[in-house]
Amino acid sequence: MRAGTKKKNLTNTQRQHLLQHLLKISYAKSLKLVEPPLSPPQQQWDAAVDTS
Repeated sequence: MRAGTKKKNLTNTQRQHLLQHLLKISYAKSLKLVEPPLSPPQQQWDAAVDTS
């Protein structure tokens, strides 16, 4: 990290939620733009995203 840059401190829950949100978006975009030859197992993605 460079000097003079301030980093927002996120709680683990917030960081995890943000990461999952970004993963979900990028995965959805990749599905729409490119048909991946090997898509990750949907169950794993659902398990990773479902935290209820």
